[in-house]
Amino acid sequence: MQFERKSFPRYLRRSGIQLLTISLLVFIILIEGYPRKMYESLRRAVSKDSTQAYSYQENEYYREQTDFYSLYNSQKNIVMLGNSLTYRIHWSELLGRQDVANRGIGSDITAGFLHRLQSIVTVKPKICFIEGGINDIFHGIPADSTLHNISLLADSLRFYGIKVAVNTVAFIAGHHPKAQNYNPVIQSLNEGIRNLAREKNLHLVDLNPEIAENNQLKADCVLSDGIHLTSKAYRVWKKQVEEILQKEGI
Repeated sequence: MQFERKSFPRYLRRSGIQLLTISLLVFIILIEGYPRKMYESLRRAVSKDSTQAYSYQENEYYREQTDFYSLYNSQKNIVMLGNSLTYRIHWSELLGRQDVANRGIGSDITAGFLHRLQSIVTVKPKICFIEGGINDIFHGIPADSTLHNISLLADSLRFYGIKVAVNTVAFIAGHHPKAQNYNPVIQSLNEGIRNLAREKNLHLVDLNPEIAENNQLKADCVLSDGIHLTSKAYRVWKKQVEEILQKEGI
């Protein structure tokens, strides 16, 4: 009984200190608004993932390249507008002429094309080749939005007296982990692009019949990432561009 009389108050004292410490922590958390802050952080994260559309401004290459465009003011007869597929090749060397401006930006979407229209108009080209849409698909942008952007871009260019050619979207390779998901979407979007070209009387560049088979890029036309093209594919692209330039006398 003597042991119990000495230990009991000590136990109470320890429990009281622990309870007081916990109470103080709860009080501080509530005062600082941590539950609300945590809720707001989660809400913003969920909202961004589920409702906020991807913006071309989130692409670091976009800001970099559009800044450089302010340096390029000399007149060019041809503008190659697109994403990384356009950006990765030296078009002046490929076509063997010095009147070509490369306006490709890696990872760019068609909304980004529209917002850098001035970089095309500034060089006063005779024709603009538009290649895009794959990054729209990667970011879950609806095909209707992509087609609307291409249509508006074509109308805007023609307002300035610039002829327009549009590319269908190249398929991706079968070894790409999402090929089965993306290639049917690409096929559907390409139907819309073909219809748009017919309705607006635009030139059409369609590489897929020569560089793809069974709606997948051929092994010798695609790099290991399953998306970007080899020199063989660019030779096909070059041929189709030159045929259009010859028709237009450019």
